[in-house]
Amino acid sequence: MTLGRYIVFWVFAWVTALCPILYGQSAHLTLPTEETPGSRTRPPVRFPHGRHIDSGIACTDCHHDYQDGQNAVDESDLTPDRAEQIRCAYCHNETKGSKTSHRDAFHLQCIGCHARLIRGGVVRPSGPRLCGLCHARHGRGAEEKK
Repeated sequence: MTLGRYIVFWVFAWVTALCPILYGQSAHLTLPTEETPGSRTRPPVRFPHGRHIDSGIACTDCHHDYQDGQNAVDESDLTPDRAEQIRCAYCHNETKGSKTSHRDAFHLQCIGCHARLIRGGVVRPSGPRLCGLCHARHGRGAEEKK
């Protein structure tokens, strides 16, 4: 078998193995809104998980556990049976001693990624960066559009 066919075989094998895991996730996840004393309460975010998978964003672009400056998350651990352990709030909370709050983690990750895609000159739509587009009332947010 030539090197090219060998590589194609293994890429196909990995994609075939990972598709049931990736597409086994809910298409939309509802992200709760934390109330901060003195701040406005916004509705929860309906996060289009399936759309992010479909657009080719790697699981480890969002799910992370940095050790020695490197993301130590193994994508094979991101399975539906481990749903609680892979949610942002599992690590980003006060009881775990996280440096970044749950709310700030979402804002840094989501808004930061959308801003980087625009600055990077990416042609495809990059997603919302304004509060009311994610925290939409009555399903009017950008995440509702297909």
